[in-house]
Amino acid sequence: MFRHVAGFRIFLLVLATVSCAFAQRDLSTLTGTVTDPTGAAIANAKVTLIKTQQL
Repeated sequence: MFRHVAGFRIFLLVLATVSCAFAQRDLSTLTGTVTDPTGAAIANAKVTLIKTQQL
């Protein structure tokens, strides 16, 4: 009986560890168009994202 409980606890620990590891991945995507004040698209514009707020 103790072996089953210990095995289940190890399984839960591994499951929690794996789910936390996947939570740290960067899988976001940002799309859009950069335009000048007249509304014309700017080709090959470079955009830098800066984290300004802690969630």
